[in-house]
Amino acid sequence: MDSPSPIPPTPAELDQLLQLVGDAKTTSYFAVAALTSLIYDHVVSFDKEVPLLLQRVSASHSA
Repeated sequence: MDSPSPIPPTPAELDQLLQLVGDAKTTSYFAVAALTSLIYDHVVSFDKEVPLLLQRVSASHSA
């Protein structure tokens, strides 16, 4: 038994698909930008956070 041939998409459906692909790429770019800024913030502030963390750990051990 032969399977039926697929129905070709309409031009409007193709336009919607292209819009979705473009939106997905834009979303991916924003996600990469957000992650990059988060990592940058961690790297820049790491030297300030380590002493604070060590003070907190030593305070909890002395109590």
